[in-house]
Amino acid sequence: MASVLRSPEIEVTPFLGETAPVLVDQAVAEMLAGARAEALAEGRREGYEQGFQAGRDAAVADAAAAAASIRRAVDEVFEHLQALREEASGSLVRTALDLVGRVIGEVDVEPEQLADRIRAALDELDSPSLEVRVAPDMAGAISAALSDDHRVAVTSDPALAAGECRISGEWCDADLTWEAALRVLREVVGA
Repeated sequence: MASVLRSPEIEVTPFLGETAPVLVDQAVAEMLAGARAEALAEGRREGYEQGFQAGRDAAVADAAAAAASIRRAVDEVFEHLQALREEASGSLVRTALDLVGRVIGEVDVEPEQLADRIRAALDELDSPSLEVRVAPDMAGAISAALSDDHRVAVTSDPALAAGECRISGEWCDADLTWEAALRVLREVVGA
């Protein structure tokens, strides 16, 4: 029997651009395969890291844009609430003043109460003669109540409502009307 000698088997790997296969030793082939696997793993790792970083950067940018949008929305809500608060406050003050005006128009004022208010105003006015104008239905009672002050002359004024009075002197005036009281109240509360 004849014996055939064989050489070790080797893998044939073609190189890019070459037409004839090149015979590569098994150890070299394993080394090339290992290098190829390492390069592939390194490429995957770098690709993963780059993709991860790009995704992270995009997420940070998206979060910053969302935060800015939320901040703008919250600011708009607060501005709207402030406007509503100011509007409601002004409306509430106007409503309260309207109610006060209606109530004052319905209040029955006794001549003694008006005489007390007039005396308080006269104490503040320094004039040798003062004209006190009151509603016609109160003129008699007020004239009697102020008869001890010789500076005062009481006259009736049909333009005045019960409980109202206007005082005029040479260089001073006092307006004790409901309208004047409401005007001062509006100035105080800023309505």
